[in-house]
Amino acid sequence: LRSATKAFLDTTAAIELFAMKQVQAYVGLRGSHNVSELSDVPGDRMSAYQETVVKPVSLDYRVNQTKWCVLRWPTPSMAQAANMSTEAFENFYFDVCTMDYRRMAKAMEPLAKRMRAADQVRLVAPHTDLTFSIKGIGARPCEGLRNIPDGEVFSCPVKDSVNGAIQFN
Repeated sequence: LRSATKAFLDTTAAIELFAMKQVQAYVGLRGSHNVSELSDVPGDRMSAYQETVVKPVSLDYRVNQTKWCVLRWPTPSMAQAANMSTEAFENFYFDVCTMDYRRMAKAMEPLAKRMRAADQVRLVAPHTDLTFSIKGIGARPCEGLRNIPDGEVFSCPVKDSVNGAIQFN
């Protein structure tokens, strides 16, 4: 990257980190009229922004040092991606946002327990046959304490254990 771009990113990160350190809690409401809005930004620039600004401000500081909640507001572009009408998608979305997350947390425990004990994972779907290991990685239930809507139990593959093919939009 050019030095002017690097200086801009460093300054942006410093300003955003200073602002983040002033808050007692962070509430993010996000939504986009076009989910592909940044698709024409070169990958090296997106990576530089993610590494210089997003990672130190949002991931390293906000996630670990603040109270926070992020909500992605339903938009027509999200409805299109789900192949639903805007109204149907909004109803679906807000039903999920207002569900009983304490009840969900209890229902998620068997999956989290199974994932923590698992070694191999295999995902099979049209144009997809993917295997990987999650042994020793663990699993973390997300039960509406941070993101809304929520409801995933996540993990990640052991480095270099992924084999196969996957297709997604």
